[in-house]
Amino acid sequence: HHVGGRKGSRSFPILNKFEKDIINVLYDADQECLDQVKQGNDSLDSKLFVLPYCLGEKCKKAILNINYDPYTSSLLHFNNEFKSFYMFYNNHDYILGETLKTMEKRKVDLVTLDYLFNDLGISAPKPDFLSIDIEGGEYNLLKGAKGIMKSSILAVYAEVAFLPFREGQKSFSELCDLLSKQGFIFVNFA
Repeated sequence: HHVGGRKGSRSFPILNKFEKDIINVLYDADQECLDQVKQGNDSLDSKLFVLPYCLGEKCKKAILNINYDPYTSSLLHFNNEFKSFYMFYNNHDYILGETLKTMEKRKVDLVTLDYLFNDLGISAPKPDFLSIDIEGGEYNLLKGAKGIMKSSILAVYAEVAFLPFREGQKSFSELCDLLSKQGFIFVNFA
């Protein structure tokens, strides 16, 4: 299971010999990119589920900030203290204040991973590997997945931050502590 699947990305490695044995379940809160998610996985032999859910800590209404660089879209607001941060990324200049600028605010229904599997009963299989890249919301998603974390998840791969690029974003140490309390052990940075 990969949350934040824009363009069909996933963190689980593509191993051609085993691809037909994999079931990919990709989530994205931006329903306008779901066809792109499907197209990004068309050539793979694995089974694919693409689910239009915005995942978090609680079931409630929320606002998804669609940014100039849509890969940075998030439930959390950009922390303007970092607007002048610069990096050279994919052969071009990348200034956070420009690329993380919110272009549209979209109302979404926020649900928990526990709700999807325990209450809604979605048809996808429960996750055993969970990867998360949701621009600062990883901690909140894991808080809403405590039941599924205990029942079926063997490993978690999550984007982390050492600086609060988003308002309210939890740090690496907070994420690590949360997972540790659920019996997971930090293995490495990728």
